Amino acid sequence: MDKPILEKRFNEDIDLDLHLRDGAILARLFMEVQGNDREASKNALERTIFDKLNAEKYVHLLHVKLYEIQQVQEVHGDHQTDENRQTDENRQTDENRQIPEDQPAGTTQQVQDVQQSESKEKKFYSGVVEVKLLFSDFRWFVNVIMRYGPSAIEIIEPETVTLSIDEMQSLIADVSELSQMYSSKIMALLKDDERRAVYNKILQ
Repeated sequence: MDKPILEKRFNEDIDLDLHLRDGAILARLFMEVQGNDREASKNALERTIFDKLNAEKYVHLLHVKLYEIQQVQEVHGDHQTDENRQTDENRQTDENRQIPEDQPAGTTQQVQDVQQSESKEKKFYSGVVEVKLLFSDFRWFVNVIMRYGPSAIEIIEPETVTLSIDEMQSLIADVSELSQMYSSKIMALLKDDERRAVYNKILQ
């Protein structure tokens, strides 16, 4: 991975060993953002980490590495690979050959101009931030993971976790509540026919 453009440390006076003995979880998360505006994508990552995650009651932010927002080529809303690009070029060449010979001069060039205009690449950006965090316990570790949806997770310490029945009950209750919340939000975004299709699929 490239060198980060921003690196900050927080809460350096925390006694990690003490917290870990009390059931804390030390982990590294990778948060990703994607968008069509470089600055907006960078701001979204920074707000997520410095404003939201850093304000979590049961989480201590320890180390942040923000990497450069990279531009990704996208054509017609899809990431275009070299293979797809070659296929498009071959198809365009074949279409150009099929132009009748009695067409006015310059027709082939006009078709190529239109095709190149339609295939104009859109700007699309992707960025990643790496954060090292200390969670008060396993319950809040899972809670934050579900709410923030990191693209990758690395548990650093401890190697094992022991949960009481009350802790397991609280953890399962959190998972159930968050799952229902996300499900309700997704269903609310669907059209009536899409919603009916989902319900029918569930009932099968």
